[in-house]
Amino acid sequence: DKLGIKYKVFESPTNFEGICNQFMEIAKLIGKEEKGKQIIQQEKTKLQELKKRIPKGEKPKIFIELGTKPLFAVIPNTFMHDYITFLGGENVASDVSTGIVSRETILLRNPDVIFVTTWALLVSRKLKFGKNMIN
Repeated sequence: DKLGIKYKVFESPTNFEGICNQFMEIAKLIGKEEKGKQIIQQEKTKLQELKKRIPKGEKPKIFIELGTKPLFAVIPNTFMHDYITFLGGENVASDVSTGIVSRETILLRNPDVIFVTTWALLVSRKLKFGKNMIN
């Protein structure tokens, strides 16, 4: 502010609609409102098309790993949980409040699909690298 640089603080979005709203705010700030509307509409259309491809009645149990040490899961009130439920899945960590889970808990919940984010892998590698540097 003192330097005359404009800035905007965004809260972490909790769902897909929140991401779209923030995207539109950014588009307006940079004078690209029409392009922003176009991109959001394209993404909403893609999600609707994906949703149509999911067989009715099937609710695959899904686990998304965000971190490895500790094991960290997608939890409710996050946009990734919103993606799971929007597409008809069931988040096996939907009752977890902090995101930290044990491997045993996840295995007992028997997910149909497990996603490991590249971010989780990257953090794991960095931790391993850091430990190797110390030892």
